[in-house]
Amino acid sequence: MGVFWGIDLADVSGGDAGNGSSGGNSGDSSTTAPATSSLEQFITDEGGVLAEAFGEHIVAGFLVAHKYDAGPPPSSKFIVAGGAGEWEGVVAAWYAGDPISLSPDGSTAGYHFYPGTIPANTSDPTQPVDSFLPSGLAYNSTAYLAVKLPEQYATEDRPDKFRWRAQCKKVYTYDFNGNASAAKVYSVNPADIAVDRIRREYELLYPDDQTLALQKFRARVDWASYVDFRDYCAAQISWDNGTSTVSIARFECHAVLLQSATLDDALKLICATAASWYQDDGERIRFIKPTDTTPVHHFDTSNIVSGSFSVAPQDIRTRPNYLVAEFRDLDDTYLSVTKTPPAYRQELIDKVGRVDGGKRAFPNMNRSQAQRLLQRQLRLEADNPNIVNLRGMADSFHVLPGDFVTVSHPITGWTYQKCLVLEASAESGESAADETDFTLQAIDSPSLYLDTDHTPEQPELTP
Repeated sequence: MGVFWGIDLADVSGGDAGNGSSGGNSGDSSTTAPATSSLEQFITDEGGVLAEAFGEHIVAGFLVAHKYDAGPPPSSKFIVAGGAGEWEGVVAAWYAGDPISLSPDGSTAGYHFYPGTIPANTSDPTQPVDSFLPSGLAYNSTAYLAVKLPEQYATEDRPDKFRWRAQCKKVYTYDFNGNASAAKVYSVNPADIAVDRIRREYELLYPDDQTLALQKFRARVDWASYVDFRDYCAAQISWDNGTSTVSIARFECHAVLLQSATLDDALKLICATAASWYQDDGERIRFIKPTDTTPVHHFDTSNIVSGSFSVAPQDIRTRPNYLVAEFRDLDDTYLSVTKTPPAYRQELIDKVGRVDGGKRAFPNMNRSQAQRLLQRQLRLEADNPNIVNLRGMADSFHVLPGDFVTVSHPITGWTYQKCLVLEASAESGESAADETDFTLQAIDSPSLYLDTDHTPEQPELTP
């Protein structure tokens, strides 16, 4: 099937393309997400609109200013824009692979970082005109670096050889009532990032009335589900690596979103990094965790439209039984591309041979998270092969993709078979009588996601 709560995580790429990203979950398994970027500039939208980057990324940046003097001594100065601010800061910077240090003043080679604030006036110290290029601009609301290369590199005059590892956009956090924190904070929690993207949607819809935008945004989010989702992602999971106990947050999100990405695209990507999904009933957006598996509805012959029920088992000969994920490892200074150990089902391989599900591209994350997501994907594809199609009567209008339901039907002999809702398409018109077409996946596994789905050892880090 290849469905990860409605979308294949292979569609949520973490490769080298220069495009923004989408993916995650609300139910369309045919959706293909554009790729994310770690090593390319965060600017590919028509009109030169900077992307929004969350979490940690290796950034080339967009060259916005450049001044070279052959000397002697030679001097090479430039400014590279990272993305829409406000950003947290710089973890490390390199030119041609060699470290570049923070410059304490305008005369010393190195870099200056500007977070992308909107200064209240020209004397605001957070986003001034940089001393390396005093005839330039302040680039308000854009996170950027101003760089003066050390003399041994200045003769090359190659800004394209510069890279930096950034901690990107800051966000607000919220309480149960949708009240925002006093100041923005750096967060890699998927819940915080998802809600920030929703707020941004309304800020763009009402550019001339930000008070109204905030009101619309606060009314749109199910805040209880946000808090629950946030706490679930932030919870620490631990294991013994042989020498000590390792503890990390359950889920993080390190994503790049172009301004052209739809809200649906953005929320799909964000939720996919947490083995979760979102639901939109037209009034509120709420978040669904992988532990939210209590059935919300029961289907049987009394509320299934006659003749609409069918089951399509996935052929064991074509069902993937071997998966590998590729991702950029957050535990590596350079965010090098690496692969997870394979997730596989030996009993299926013994029967029909290895059926390779292809390389799955994940966004930037740690090794444990990549392994846990991959194992969950394997359960969906290898262990739960039965796909169900049915048309539900009017009493099923509230059932949405991501929900769990139960099914009883004489064709299969099922009695309260647990199923995951992959797709839901409401019919309209007088003859439809508010009926809804559903695609379900029968779930035989006790759990689809487990915190323990990783190997304890960490990979060797390669420069």
